[in-house]
Amino acid sequence: MLLPCLNTLTQIFTTKDASGNIDPFAVIKFFFAGNMPSFVWNSLKLALSLVVTVNVVGVSIVLLTEYFDIKGARILRLGYMTTLIYSGVALVTGYQFLYDKDGMLFTMTFACTSNHALFLRNAIRGIDYNTVEAARNLGAKPFKVLLRVVMPTLLPTLFSLTVMTFITGLCAMSDPTLLGYNSINPEIVRLAGSSVADKAFPQARAALLSIILAIFTIVLLVLVL
Repeated sequence: MLLPCLNTLTQIFTTKDASGNIDPFAVIKFFFAGNMPSFVWNSLKLALSLVVTVNVVGVSIVLLTEYFDIKGARILRLGYMTTLIYSGVALVTGYQFLYDKDGMLFTMTFACTSNHALFLRNAIRGIDYNTVEAARNLGAKPFKVLLRVVMPTLLPTLFSLTVMTFITGLCAMSDPTLLGYNSINPEIVRLAGSSVADKAFPQARAALLSIILAIFTIVLLVLVL
């Protein structure tokens, strides 16, 4: 596990400049001089936006189909469960055919609600509804019961889903590639497949972007835990 990480760091900090001399900061200098910070910023914006949109849509979907007693809940559930059947390239391609090439956030939001449909749905089914009925019998209004009784029970699951959503947005591959969104993972793949003779040392830049992805993930896990 450690050896690939050490090899990655070695590849970054032993890069040779145009004169053939080893320059430990050559990749970092090129990173800030080029447009690579924009890829990092775009991925970070996408991940943070998805944390909000996916949680709002995902929680709403599960509450409508599992918690509230509404007509047509089974039909809605079948519609929302379609993200479990197809995802990735198939989902984005279908979106392009039906709608438009612009819609990165919408497509990712729709795709990532599958985790809520799986895990949050099971969490709601595990709620002790005797507690819910007791709160209602004591005169609590439906919204207050939802806010004070149901949601605290779902918080551990929501934290886990937030981490999964952030990492999914940060490491998104198929959606940014097909929709033309400049983010980290498509750029890593492009650089890793470039020629080694390229003076812009693409492999080292791809390795640096991989390390940045890892740092973001570690920081998120530390903050959540």
